[in-house]
Amino acid sequence: MLAAAQPFVALGAGAGSVPSFSVDTVSSGAEVTWTSVDPLTTPIEAAVVDDGSAACFGNGEHGNGCFDRISSMVGRHNAAAGFTANYNNGVDILGLAVVDHHAWSLPNPNTTSLCVGDAISGATRPTISFTKNADATQCRTAVSGERIVASSQVSIEGQGQDGVQGAFWWSVEENSPVQRTLVGLRQDGTLVVAVVSARKSGVRNGMTLPGAARWLIAHGVVDAIALDGGHQAEAYVDGRGSIVPLQAGEPGVQVSFLLGHTVPAVAPPSVTPTPSPAPAALAAPAVASTPAPARTPAPTPRPRGPVPGTGVLGDIALSRLPESGALPIAGAPGPGGFGGPPPVAPASPAFSMGAAASGAVTGQTAW
Repeated sequence: MLAAAQPFVALGAGAGSVPSFSVDTVSSGAEVTWTSVDPLTTPIEAAVVDDGSAACFGNGEHGNGCFDRISSMVGRHNAAAGFTANYNNGVDILGLAVVDHHAWSLPNPNTTSLCVGDAISGATRPTISFTKNADATQCRTAVSGERIVASSQVSIEGQGQDGVQGAFWWSVEENSPVQRTLVGLRQDGTLVVAVVSARKSGVRNGMTLPGAARWLIAHGVVDAIALDGGHQAEAYVDGRGSIVPLQAGEPGVQVSFLLGHTVPAVAPPSVTPTPSPAPAALAAPAVASTPAPARTPAPTPRPRGPVPGTGVLGDIALSRLPESGALPIAGAPGPGGFGGPPPVAPASPAFSMGAAASGAVTGQTAW
């Protein structure tokens, strides 16, 4: 059984607002971990590997073979939760990735972007759209993937490319039940974020792309994309770790989709009053009184810093990650990812890609 979720703090969210994470069983071996996010109260952001270092993005590079863990991205950005985002070809990010109006990768005509604009005021949601014409001017945040829902209908962007060598979406295993990362928009302006996974770690299972699209539509989604998935699929929550079963330990990614902010909690000053000194005794009338001893200054309180697992995310939904892995460089077959090119060693990797323990929890109880 899943343990009760720790509360989170999101900037702009009311005190006591606790997200509801649900787990839907979709087959004997697969489940969907998901929640719903209100962009009015929950910051929606992104992060790129090594926060855009010159080693990974200098000289016109768009990743340069660098990879990072979602847990690191969540920690550096004080986010409440993070998910696998853009696909990659083993070297560079595929599709537009925007962080704070800065584009770290180029748009790709084969992908569709989730574009989150700036909020006009504290009472107005930021503009959110799924588009092929996104740019860093209009998008404060953008991540990109494969369109799978349009106007409440199943609409697979790469349909027919599955298994076709040289095709952009040849490796996403459209009709195989594998892990998926899904982000969809409801008519009321809320986002559904879901990760489709096996029900236990170390296993490859999930949903087909059409099945994932139908699940989203059944949950009120009108437009949606699938982000990277397969063994890359992960949902990581601050203070809890990975909350979905992982196929091969914590993955390395180039872009992460982030939800919420943790708010540093600072301990109130703890000052022990210094008692007032007793008046000095008077000596002979001609002798001045003894000066009172100086007060000892109270110690400066030490901030506690961000407290893991404290606060609110708003109405966040954690969703299933797609089972697609690294995409190929056109026309270059190979064993990398899901049939993509062999992995290219980074010139200066953000970390060494070793095996990592899952730490995921499983179960069917909503929390």
